Amino acid sequence: MKYKRKKDKDFWLMARAYLHDYMPAVRNMSDKSVETYKQSLLSFLTFLESEKNLKEGNVTFDAFNRTNVKDFVGWLSAKEYSPKTINLKLTAIRSFLKYCGDEDFELRGIYNDVCTIKKVK
Repeated sequence: MKYKRKKDKDFWLMARAYLHDYMPAVRNMSDKSVETYKQSLLSFLTFLESEKNLKEGNVTFDAFNRTNVKDFVGWLSAKEYSPKTINLKLTAIRSFLKYCGDEDFELRGIYNDVCTIKKVK
């Protein structure tokens, strides 16, 4: 019997837990910092919808692959975001994926792949 991983709804549950439970309670981040990380993740979702034709309801952890995140960094650069802003958004994605990898062992590979993306200078 082949193992089938349930991954479709886990993304949204993990995102909610990350933003509402982990960030304010465990990491003791301010509401403003949590909002900044949330906006960074929303920017990535906007990128997925506009550039990769992936609707919000269809987003899974598969969308957080190295190629998509690298394309996201390029997309932000093309929109003339500052390197500091781009690196902040990349840090938010990495932080979210680290949390997810800690919660679900199967997601650690995604986190490790994204960590190989170099920050913008």
